[in-house]
Amino acid sequence: MIVKSLKKSRKKDLYNVIIDDLELELSENIVVKYRLIKNKEVDKSILKDIIKDNNIDSLYTKAMSYAIKYNKGSAEVRKYLEKKDASNFEIELIIKRLIESKIISDLDVVESLVSSYVRNGNGILLIKEKLYQKGYDKDLIEMSLENINYDMYYSKMNIHYNKALKAQKKGEEFERIMKAKNSLLRKGYTYFDLDKLD
Repeated sequence: MIVKSLKKSRKKDLYNVIIDDLELELSENIVVKYRLIKNKEVDKSILKDIIKDNNIDSLYTKAMSYAIKYNKGSAEVRKYLEKKDASNFEIELIIKRLIESKIISDLDVVESLVSSYVRNGNGILLIKEKLYQKGYDKDLIEMSLENINYDMYYSKMNIHYNKALKAQKKGEEFERIMKAKNSLLRKGYTYFDLDKLD
């Protein structure tokens, strides 16, 4: 098989390559890796490797963009790649490359999510549940929860409590207080947290 044509694509870092009658859009990395130039002979087994590696390179680029744009960690990138029909081998390879190149850091992402959830008035139990559902490691979650800004955490809890209390128009004061506290429990605050109400 012969490389008949090799032209820079309008898309960034891509080349339009024709090998015999097969038209391919290959990344610059793949063109360089396989030293593709016009009139070069390409073995069929090498062509299979080129296509496989180009697919991985394409998935890697998409996963990298997704991780950077949306501040995602390995668990969410894994789900994203599964939706792109990547194989388990490809997923593990891509995630490993993203971690090694420091494009994704699960610790940074989880700490950022914890901080965001606290700012939005979520209790620890709900924060844990949300992070488990995203697929993050239990130890990583626990480590991140140790660094919560408790001043903000209890401030947000008190704000929610006072809003819930004001919303209770009917009933005895004791009933209204219990309903407001129950709304905090539904938001993931613990009974220990309720002892910190002002």
